[in-house]
Amino acid sequence: MHNYISILTSALVCLLTITVSADELAFYRGVNLGGPAITIDGRRWDGDNAKGLVCKDRVLVLKDRLELSSRTDDARKTMLHSFRWNRGGHVRFADVPAGTYTVWLYVVEDNNPEIFDIAVEEIPALRGLNSGGKGTWQKVGPLVVKIEDGTIDIKTRGGAANICGIEIWKGAPKGVRLLIAPHGGKPLNSAKTTISKAPVSPFLGKFPDHKPRVMVMTDIGGDPDDRQSLVRYLLYTCDFETEGFCTGFGWGHDRKTRPDLIHKAIDAYAKVEKNLRKHRKDYPSAASLKALVKDGSNGNKHQVGAGNDSEASDWIIKVLEKDDPRPVWFSIWGGPRELAQALWKMQQTKSLEELTRLKAKIRVHSIADQDKTAGWIKQNHPDVFYLYSKFLYRGVWQHGDQDIVSRAWLKEHVLTGHGALGAPEVYPIDAHGKKGIKEGDTPSYFWVLRNGLSDPEAPSWGNWGGRFQYSGAGSEFVPAQDIHNGKPDMYYTIWRWRTAYQNEFQARMDWCVKPYNEANHEPKAVCNGKKGIGTVHINARPGERVTLSAKGSSDPDGNTISYRWWNYRDAGTYDADVAIEGGTSEEAAINTPPDASGKTIHVILEVVDSGRPPLVAYRRVIVSVK
Repeated sequence: MHNYISILTSALVCLLTITVSADELAFYRGVNLGGPAITIDGRRWDGDNAKGLVCKDRVLVLKDRLELSSRTDDARKTMLHSFRWNRGGHVRFADVPAGTYTVWLYVVEDNNPEIFDIAVEEIPALRGLNSGGKGTWQKVGPLVVKIEDGTIDIKTRGGAANICGIEIWKGAPKGVRLLIAPHGGKPLNSAKTTISKAPVSPFLGKFPDHKPRVMVMTDIGGDPDDRQSLVRYLLYTCDFETEGFCTGFGWGHDRKTRPDLIHKAIDAYAKVEKNLRKHRKDYPSAASLKALVKDGSNGNKHQVGAGNDSEASDWIIKVLEKDDPRPVWFSIWGGPRELAQALWKMQQTKSLEELTRLKAKIRVHSIADQDKTAGWIKQNHPDVFYLYSKFLYRGVWQHGDQDIVSRAWLKEHVLTGHGALGAPEVYPIDAHGKKGIKEGDTPSYFWVLRNGLSDPEAPSWGNWGGRFQYSGAGSEFVPAQDIHNGKPDMYYTIWRWRTAYQNEFQARMDWCVKPYNEANHEPKAVCNGKKGIGTVHINARPGERVTLSAKGSSDPDGNTISYRWWNYRDAGTYDADVAIEGGTSEEAAINTPPDASGKTIHVILEVVDSGRPPLVAYRRVIVSVK
């Protein structure tokens, strides 16, 4: 047994790592559901026929070995190959002495991903837990409850949950809060706030007038779509405070880093920089961007540790050390090795207090976790905020309107007559597996665009970069699904916005060559009298009428504007459609449903101009029904 146990807990919707002495907890019991008695970590676990265990869920013992997604010891591996499962499972432990207990659950996925909720003592503990793909296993907890009636009840609802084992300790780790009930009866789970129904630390609330800090980490030189994404990124450098362009490796690219390709793109940007500033004066200079290009390691892309420092990994530390409280968004287009190496070095050179302070600034949006150091980060630094875009990024080009991601569209609006940044040698006309626009890495910086649609630290809200939900492990969030034509569709969380983001790409390429009065620019959306891009929060009672107004919205080019209000049902916690009166008018209204108490309703305002191409400004309204 290790001398210390790493505990993950939630505080104000922010997952923290707390190290506590093992003496604070006393092992009570463990149960191998669906299997025989077993010894794990030197402690004897009961089998499925244990005394005081009541469970009527179905048993499945995997006769064929399931290939697990991450390694573990042989005893746990055995435990993970049997489980109780159901869509609405219930496990009860009887004859439990009164006191405070800490519960962990082991869950595994033997087939397709399932999404389910977990409750302990009827208290919601985790909502929207994603089981992951086949072979994924997770240790979920700690869940701390106070027992007075002699039983511990654990329930699931939603998708099929495969519970392999339950580990119970007497006592509570220091710093982990008790599950507290709503309305003063049984406890309301503080852990429910780890699910992405609320922001971790709202960026827009803390830094309303500041641009997001972005560190691009690219495996440029492999799939040409990195070069495509880089061109679009350069058009948005006026919206970000770019902290670096770090080279690295990724899928199919692990021989030689290519910082020269980044410099080539920035050199092309330099040729249109003057014209871009006619449209936005805050475009950075090409010289300042070139100074941010940092080369990563040309060694083993899966390895961190002594002797693996690089210009890029050292630069990451310097950026985190800046006297700037804003988080740094790591837009990772390949593997995260340089970030992992920076974390490893900080472990060796910083005090625990300083390491914790610097890690608190890290925000990751990873496209596909393209090396093994992604797993290293999640295992060794589970408190790092981590959006894992597994497959979701394909929504940029797959499904939906294919004409506006085609070669023909690209030739007309980017490659022809749009200056050096649109030249075919800078923006490749094709990428691996896709003719025309692919840009699989673009969602990682779409996520932090300040266009009024979302807050980057609210994973479940959704924006051009997709929508996410808590994975149940550490501080990791994985793709969520939006309903399209009555069916869940992960890719739809991105491609539903395709017309808007492609129109904006077209407009910004026009900025490279056209004067201000010949190009189009985004309108400004005002919601309920509030200017800017911040979310509008409204408290209401069940059955109350809520009025909405876009009065004061405008367009800088003098174009006419139109309005669209719509209920983003997938982003809210009220799981039904909410009708909007005046959905295409300047003034609109909703009537909060009588059964919506304790729920949230998300309404999106789109203000669209009549320019060419038409551009959109957003505002999000969140109605909290009390």
